[in-house]
Amino acid sequence: MSYLTPERAIVSAQLWKVTSAVGAGLCFAVLATAVVLYTRRASRVHLDRVSFRIVLYALVANMIFGISSAVGGSLTGPSTSCGLSVFLLLLTLQVSSFLLFCIALNLELVVVHGVNSQKVEPYYIAGSIALALALTIPPYAAGQYGWDSLEQECWYTNEIHHQRVAWQVGTQLVWTGLASIGEVVAASIVTCHMLRIHARIFNATRAHTHTHSSTSSSSLRRRLASDSSASRATVPSAIHANAYKTVIARIALYPMASCIVNLTSIATVIHTTITNGVHSRADYNILLLSDFLYGGRAIVYAVLAATDPALLRAARAFITDVFGWRWAADNTTTASLTTTYRKNTLRVRVELNTIRSIDFGGAGTEPAAKTPVEDAAERGKLRVPVDDAASLADGDAPRTPVSGDKLKMPTSSASDYVDDASEPEPSVFRTELNERRGAAIRDRDARRESAMEAFARRI
Repeated sequence: MSYLTPERAIVSAQLWKVTSAVGAGLCFAVLATAVVLYTRRASRVHLDRVSFRIVLYALVANMIFGISSAVGGSLTGPSTSCGLSVFLLLLTLQVSSFLLFCIALNLELVVVHGVNSQKVEPYYIAGSIALALALTIPPYAAGQYGWDSLEQECWYTNEIHHQRVAWQVGTQLVWTGLASIGEVVAASIVTCHMLRIHARIFNATRAHTHTHSSTSSSSLRRRLASDSSASRATVPSAIHANAYKTVIARIALYPMASCIVNLTSIATVIHTTITNGVHSRADYNILLLSDFLYGGRAIVYAVLAATDPALLRAARAFITDVFGWRWAADNTTTASLTTTYRKNTLRVRVELNTIRSIDFGGAGTEPAAKTPVEDAAERGKLRVPVDDAASLADGDAPRTPVSGDKLKMPTSSASDYVDDASEPEPSVFRTELNERRGAAIRDRDARRESAMEAFARRI
């Protein structure tokens, strides 16, 4: 006698139906929020990330999955709708699993191998959908989806045990398991790579400590490139990945959550299939756990997407842009597409040359007003003796000191009266050099920031 009575079967179906409906509603709410945020440029820039777009596609699949599960959980017997709901359920389940695997794969390609993932993003979507269709169309065409008499719900309908196991393992469990294993492998590779990069940067920083100088980006690149395991193409990605390590860790939560949910679900399904039904309280509890995992997976992904820092920053930017609100600054790590660099301070050294006019006619008298020629000489345009400048202003020849005077005036040469506009003072050279140096620093920082933005869009 089966332990699964009609009352227990209803509880199992209700659990699957309610959790699926809640998950579908949450996915719809997150997708609607994202659509609204995409309408404003100020908020759209925060969502410009390959992994987040893949998450949105996965949310669409999980929303359809939740709707199909809710419909299938409300059916109580064999029908055409029962088989169709199982087909849509398993199709969107596989699409979601493959897309979340693509998030982990994308992290490895960008962080470890330096691949431009924006070019392969369409292949992530098309490949996931194509593979899911290839796995679900054959069993649906063969009539393997329908009413399951073992679990009293819409699932695999074949009553021949070995055929049922073959279809379920070959078209669902193996591929879901491979996607989960791939997520673990890719996440492990990225984690090990990040730890190696962190160790290299730490060693490079410590090597510069005794010189009391900060480790520059160029020195980090040289030390990273000196490592035989680091190629020249991946050195910039390694430095950028270290700056975005918190964001990368947050993105990795999606495939890790998918791995945990999928592997646990596979274990429960295999147990129910092997036992060929529900024959004890333990079997029934495992069935309820399976219903909760299948129905609640959409809730997990919706909550992760709703708490994604990119979505939260986009919401803040949207509110600021629309309503003009200002948010208090916080100390949280941001996943924005800009990175703050420690900029070098531009120092301009200005030297002032002062020419003093000395009245030789007597002490205690106030200096005479300066003529235009004297003023020009004081500004450095004409190199003329100050007293001779007054004579030139009156149209006289330069005065020559009288013999016997205690103070001998220097003899003026023709070169003293040459216009010096073509020979700037040293201070002018210093100012121009500092301006060029500052422009070069700003250009370098702009290139770095542009490279960081491009890296952030690819992860």
